[in-house]
Amino acid sequence: MALPSFAPDPKKARQYELCIDQGATYRPVLSLVDNEDCVTPIDVTGWTFRMQIREKDQDGALIVELTTANGGVVIVDAVNGQVELLIADTVTDAFTEAQFKCAVYDLEAIDALGNVERIMEGTAVLSLNITR
Repeated sequence: MALPSFAPDPKKARQYELCIDQGATYRPVLSLVDNEDCVTPIDVTGWTFRMQIREKDQDGALIVELTTANGGVVIVDAVNGQVELLIADTVTDAFTEAQFKCAVYDLEAIDALGNVERIMEGTAVLSLNITR
C-alpha cells in the first residue's frame, strides 16, 4: 500500500485520513518530495521519525506510537525519501472500535540537524475485522 507523495510544507502539515484494517499488518509507504516542485525526492539520510495515534486529541489516551527507534517507522530508501509506517497485525487486532471513535494522529520528521517538522496529520479510522 502506498500513500500519496507528500511535500513537507513548513507552514502546515499535510492532512490525510489513515484507514487501518483491524487484524491486518498496516504498512503504507510514504514518499517525501520537495515542496517546490512536488517531484524531487527529499533525501532523509540521518533523519528520524515519530508518530502517535491518540483517542480524541493531544490529551487523549495513546493508542499506538511509531518511531524509527521502535521499528514503527522504517526508512526504506533514504536517498529517495521512502518511509514506511508499520503496525503489526497482532497490534491492529487488539485495536477497538471505541479507541478509534475520534482518533487523531500526526507524523513528525526530525532532520539530521535536529529540526522538527510535522509533515502529516489527521484522523485515523479503524475498519473492523470480520474474518477471525
